[in-house]
Amino acid sequence: MEFLNVLEMDIKINGIDCTELSPIGKKPEHAIVFYHGFTSSREKAMFRGKIFASLGYYVLMVEQMGHGTRSDEFKIGDFSITPDGGLFEIVIKSISESPSIINYICEKKGFNANNLVIAGHSMGSMVAAGIFVKNPFGSLLCFNGALDYNGLINRLNRGRLKNDEAALELKNTLRYYNPAGFLSKLENRPICIIDGDKDPVIPTEINKEVIHVLKPFYNNKNLLEYNVITNASHKMTTESIAIAVNFLESEDVKNYGKQNK
Repeated sequence: MEFLNVLEMDIKINGIDCTELSPIGKKPEHAIVFYHGFTSSREKAMFRGKIFASLGYYVLMVEQMGHGTRSDEFKIGDFSITPDGGLFEIVIKSISESPSIINYICEKKGFNANNLVIAGHSMGSMVAAGIFVKNPFGSLLCFNGALDYNGLINRLNRGRLKNDEAALELKNTLRYYNPAGFLSKLENRPICIIDGDKDPVIPTEINKEVIHVLKPFYNNKNLLEYNVITNASHKMTTESIAIAVNFLESEDVKNYGKQNK
């Protein structure tokens, strides 16, 4: 579907395939970096990005290793609980690549770091949260993802995988990346998490536990928003996008950005 008010351009940033989405006729103040989910691609997620762009945001859609135009870099399979393959290796790779993405947004495009929004769906949400804890600026949007990587590993291990030794090894590998292990770097920063109560992949309990621990440390509770959409599954919908935009446009989030410039 074509959005008449959005300019689309494919680019490479340090060898990473990306797509820029820019609103036509308006100079955006905020930039959204968006990471797609596991087995998806930036092309499949493009419609979502164009919705944000049509609302006045500059959006950078990032292709992740093993997906879309980067499918030849890595062969993805089912969820893996081994440290050297599958979903979690892609998460680590995308987090490791992120300095080039952020530098492009702030240095080349000229956006203020505090007006940067790191966002993603599912696996992309996990990547976004991992990037967010490593950078002391901007806002975070998580759609159907897990803030606690260990919580997802435990769920996979209790299910079909049942490999305690591999699960422990993976947790050790991820200890420098798991957002739930660095809650002090999340507190008092704008975070909006959106889950579905019927999500068969990421149960709400994983994020609820993190929010329960994190919320008391917030001076302004409005900067941390957790939403569970009724009868919603593992999908990013127009309703969840509307919730995210309302959060970004709220006075508390806007004032946070101004105060931290």
